[in-house]
Amino acid sequence: MSNESIKAIAEAYKLMHSPLNEQIAQESFPDGVFFDETMANWSIPRGAQAYLRSEQGYSVDNLVAVTEAGTGSMVIASLSNEDRRLVSSIPLKDGEFIGRYMTEASMTGGMMPFIKVSLLRKMVYPLTEESSSGETDDIRFESRGQKVRHIRVLLDFASSELGVV
Repeated sequence: MSNESIKAIAEAYKLMHSPLNEQIAQESFPDGVFFDETMANWSIPRGAQAYLRSEQGYSVDNLVAVTEAGTGSMVIASLSNEDRRLVSSIPLKDGEFIGRYMTEASMTGGMMPFIKVSLLRKMVYPLTEESSSGETDDIRFESRGQKVRHIRVLLDFASSELGVV
């Protein structure tokens, strides 16, 4: 085998086993889905960090995504261990995850509801009326989601939780 062949194989191996990078992740998803190493470019609603600190089991470290839909911006936090147990039976497709979201209105109302996010469809799915009102103990999401203009996701979360490669 020639020296050039060995170098080419070594480069290919490095690419296959290198840490996830934005360019690789970006190619698999629609326009408007971004993967960021930090939250530096995020527009986070006022008070979200303070609100997270006040919630039991949550902190700013739980922030994993931010999106903008027709109703304004939404910050999405990863699930606590208790939340994971509650939603463990809900099937998810590739590129989907469940989190808890905050908007200006939900923080004012003292709520941090569940939300299902589809990165491949660029959609968010809120809880059904029955689930959010407490009429049922089951956690169910609307079958019709709301399109978002863009969604930014932390790269580490996408790599570890969604298997984005």
